[in-house]
Amino acid sequence: MDVHPGVTTGAPVADRAAASLETVLAGVRGSRLPEVAWRSSRLTADGFPVELTFVTGEPGSVRYAAEVAGPETPGADRLGIAAAVLDRLGHPLPPAVAGALGRMQADRPLRWGAWVGVRHGPAGAGDTGGDTGGDTGGDSAKVYVEVPPGGGAPPGWVAPRPGGPLRLRMIGYEPDRHRVEYYYRLWRLDVPVLAELLRLGGSRAALGDVVAVLRLLAGQPADGPPGPLPAARFGCSVALRPAAGGPVEVAVFAAAPDLAGDDRRTRAGVDAVLDRRGWDLPGYKLLTDGAVNRSAPRHGMLGVAAVGGRIALSVGLSASGAG
Repeated sequence: MDVHPGVTTGAPVADRAAASLETVLAGVRGSRLPEVAWRSSRLTADGFPVELTFVTGEPGSVRYAAEVAGPETPGADRLGIAAAVLDRLGHPLPPAVAGALGRMQADRPLRWGAWVGVRHGPAGAGDTGGDTGGDTGGDSAKVYVEVPPGGGAPPGWVAPRPGGPLRLRMIGYEPDRHRVEYYYRLWRLDVPVLAELLRLGGSRAALGDVVAVLRLLAGQPADGPPGPLPAARFGCSVALRPAAGGPVEVAVFAAAPDLAGDDRRTRAGVDAVLDRRGWDLPGYKLLTDGAVNRSAPRHGMLGVAAVGGRIALSVGLSASGAG
């Protein structure tokens, strides 16, 4: 599939994204079930095997996550395929990491197994040193690995636990920065739990801003009276880099249909956040202008990440129709 050059500020980034997609999607293209391979993924709301993610503060970048095999491939085989894909992309997964994650999944029931995520940024942009709201430049890739029901992180891996009842659902690993991301399902998200999550990432001061963004996404006034957070099934993530000595980024997220509603309401909520914060997501707007009346929803996860008191909005969108 091609990536519309207008999704970025320049065609070279779109060209690199299109080239990497050819590698990542080779297993989907070669599926023995082509009639369902492009509409059966658990990654997106409409079953398409690629999701684009738009993040404020990353002008000219393309992020996506994708399936690495067709629907006939067992979940237990997908981590190995994903590791081979990362190797072909030039971002090899360390053998010790691949082994630990493979043992975590071994002989356990899996629904989707593993995905690959890729980010392409403007060449030569440099690294601002942050993980949120700043362009790190160049290309990177990661693997997203399903944690089996009732399972936990590999032995010896320190998974920070935010407050409140939760379950570890997924682990992300980015080889280039040795960055580990732990994704949890939260059984409850209220203001005290959110405050504890932000404190874990050193961003307690951003609580008011995060609450305002979540309310706007849900179609509520940002400056309304104190009260509960919008009703939705929330998750959260905590990212670590061993060299950083602790959490470097935390995020809270929910599925767009659950938090905001249909595609039209989601676009309105995102626009409200962009207007209030003075942000822009030109690629996202390009792909959703005039395209919010589809019968199949395209929006995926809506997230708010925080690091060092700064926040960023992320919007997931099925890539169906983006080529």
